[in-house]
Amino acid sequence: MRQILLLLNISLIFGELISPYNGALLNHTHVLFEWTQTPEATHYEFQLSEDSGFSNPILNFEDNSLILSKEMLLIGMVHTIGE
Repeated sequence: MRQILLLLNISLIFGELISPYNGALLNHTHVLFEWTQTPEATHYEFQLSEDSGFSNPILNFEDNSLILSKEMLLIGMVHTIGE
């Protein structure tokens, strides 16, 4: 009897948030979100929420770019790029 072993290599790679720091309270009109670049990443997922459980995100989208246009950051909108 021949046995076949199937190995799956699944890797979740996360960019690390640089600014603003996690849990920061912001009262600015313009906020720069910066994270470390991950060379193996095929896209980035961005979520912004007022609560730490992210039960009702203000923003939720994914993109393969390192640049976000202001149209993508309209307050109160939920975005999914590519669908």
